Amino acid sequence: MVSHDDIRTLALSLPGAFEQASFGGHPSWRTKPRMFAWIREDPEALVVWVESEDEKQAMITESWRLRAPRSLVKGWDAAHP
Repeated sequence: MVSHDDIRTLALSLPGAFEQASFGGHPSWRTKPRMFAWIREDPEALVVWVESEDEKQAMITESWRLRAPRSLVKGWDAAHP
């Protein structure tokens, strides 16, 4: 499980990034002038921006690939060359 501190460390390691309270005091990370990530509360989630819907779906699939049993991943890979 990734903690708020893990997210904070990663976000603040990026050039020009800073933390600012946003949306009810929840932490967000920005570069001037835009937010690039924030933690929402209900349900708790890390919100990030991606370039396209395809990229968003790829992130969900990659998360599944990292956590699913190898046999399921092999089956997925065989069906989606």
